Amino acid sequence: MARFSLQHGLTALLCALPLAAAHSATVVMAFGEKIAPYCFPETNSGIELEVIGEALAVRGHQLKPVYVPLARVPFEFKYKKVDAAMTDLGEDMKPHGGFYGDPAGVYDNVLITLKHRNLHIHQPQDLDGLTVLSFQGAVKRFPTWLNAVNQRGQYFEQANQELQVQTLDKQRYDVVLSDSYIYRYHANQIEHETG
Repeated sequence: MARFSLQHGLTALLCALPLAAAHSATVVMAFGEKIAPYCFPETNSGIELEVIGEALAVRGHQLKPVYVPLARVPFEFKYKKVDAAMTDLGEDMKPHGGFYGDPAGVYDNVLITLKHRNLHIHQPQDLDGLTVLSFQGAVKRFPTWLNAVNQRGQYFEQANQELQVQTLDKQRYDVVLSDSYIYRYHANQIEHETG
């Protein structure tokens, strides 16, 4: 697996309401349902949930996570189904009442290729002629890298990031754009399951 880091991080937290320290509140927050190891819906655990939950607890608040497909996270906030969202997927939520806080974490988004392909990606033009599979909303986060690929019809999004690993391994795509920890987590899970 070749790896190239995109010099940008994806902010992981959008706070929807300014919480006063004097009032305890339950904060209903939307999280992507398929972003292990950041969120594990089946156990209400993961890096993001722990960091955000502890930060809220310091002020006497309690986190109530709601899990939805990643692309639905901003919509849940815009339509007032949740108080906060873990991402805006590149859409400004201020017009919808959003208040941005400091990020709870920063994703290590990288372009991943199969080592035996010997692809060298150092600039956006290096993606010419290659198919790219990414997480939802990546084209909004990384337009310099992905707009041309998208316009050529060689850009695809997949909500289930485990499938990113599987399809790259089967050479159905040339490049996967993923957080390095998410990719490694799923690659390790697949290796463990298949032996």
